[in-house]
Formats: sequence, C-alpha cells, structure tokens
Amino acid sequence: MNEYKEISDFICGTLIVIDYDVPFEKIMKKTNFTTSLYENHITQILEKYKIDEQIKGSVYNSDTVVSTARNKAYYDYKSFNNNFTIKIKDVLFWIKIKNGLLVGDIETPSKESFYIALKELKKIASKNGIGEIIFQSSPGTLISRYIKDNSDEQFESWCVGYKNFNSEFPLEKLQFTFGDLDTF
Repeated sequence: MNEYKEISDFICGTLIVIDYDVPFEKIMKKTNFTTSLYENHITQILEKYKIDEQIKGSVYNSDTVVSTARNKAYYDYKSFNNNFTIKIKDVLFWIKIKNGLLVGDIETPSKESFYIALKELKKIASKNGIGEIIFQSSPGTLISRYIKDNSDEQFESWCVGYKNFNSEFPLEKLQFTFGDLDTF
C-alpha cells in the first residue's frame, strides 16, 4: 500500500530552436567574466518586461490536479536561482536564462494571447543569441497543450515518482512544470 510508485507519463520536454546570426549566449558563457557581462546584458534587455508578480501556476486550471503550492515562501525559496517573471502582452512567463531560455511556467488569458507573446519571446531570444527556448511540463497541462504545435522537438524529459503516506491524498494526479524542479 505504501510502496514507491512511478507516475507512468514522463514529463514532456519541448524545444523551440531559435534562428540567430551569432550564438552570443554560447560564446559569452566561456569564462566567468564574459558570463557576467552577458547576464548583465540580458538582464537589461528583459528589464522592461520584468514584473514582481508571481505566477499562480498553469497546472491549476482544473480542480482535479495536485501540484506544488505556489505561495510567497515558495517563490522566496526559488529566488536564489536567478529566475524571474516577465510580462509580454497579457502573458506572464516565469523564466531563467541558462543554456537557453527556460520557461518555468506561464499564465495566459487565452491560447491566442500565448501565441502572440511566444512570437515576441522568440524575437527577444533571436536578437540576443539565445539558441533555444525550453518548456517542460506534465502531459496534458496547459503548457504542453499550447506548445505542442509550436515546437521543433518534443522529448521525454524526467520521470516523477512518489510514495503516498496518506492514501486519501491523490498523488497519482500530480502535475508539474519546469519551475517545480529544485534547480529552476
């Protein structure tokens, strides 16, 4: 009854390859000094989009989902990882720049708004030599549904396991996004 279980579906990884002239991010991340310069540059570029708002979580669009509690303490804990929220049009992206533009989660009023904002995010990445935008989420989540037709590659990313200490708690309904990883 209390044995370790693996959720049968792997987390879906989605990659959007960005066309750019010069791979600034890869070039600049060769030394600590140039990494610092690049991070300062990209921070300045994204500053006009940056907001203090916290994303509630895109997996919470259903009453039948169990996921990470997204509260102030959670975001305070996650803040040591250089992630932040930006707003493009009406869409919030919780992002981190590390070996690409990593999207931890989104909040969007509609699918159409998401596609418009994603197009702008791709332009920002392209102009700054970021080679890819990476999303990761549980199958069937809002992110995985919206990004499915706009990706260059989909892959099995990571597997989630659990041990249910209280059989009344529906852990088999767990859903995650990239932002739920401890290193995001």
